[in-house]
Formats: sequence, structure tokens, C-alpha cells
Amino acid sequence: MDPELKEFLTRLETKVDQLSDKIDETKKISEALRHGQEVLEAKVTSVEKATEYFAERIGVHDKELYVLKNVK
Repeated sequence: MDPELKEFLTRLETKVDQLSDKIDETKKISEALRHGQEVLEAKVTSVEKATEYFAERIGVHDKELYVLKNVK
């Protein structure tokens, strides 16, 4: 095989390997972000349910009004 072609193919293979590693890293970051988003959504839902519960307990049926009245 031509030495220049061999060198080119070797560099190309190295670049492909590097890009593959970056893709794998990006996938892992994406999965971590997706998990974090799911956790935050669950916490928001939990806070919303708690707000509704306490608003109903004190007789305020409009939770936005309850939140506005009690934010300091």
C-alpha cells in the first residue's frame, strides 16, 4: 500500500475514533440531562400537589391566589 494513503487512512481512522468517543460522551450527557429533567418535573408536580392540598385545607380553591398571597 502507498505510504501516503496508509498515513491518510490511519489519520482518518483516528479521527473517526475521536468522533465516536465524542458521540458517546454526548449521549451520556444527554441521558443525564434527561434524568435531571425528569427529577425536576417530579419535584414540580410534588410542589404543585402540596400547594393544592394546603390551599384546599385553608379554603382557597384557586392555588395561584394562594401562592400569590403567601409568597414573601
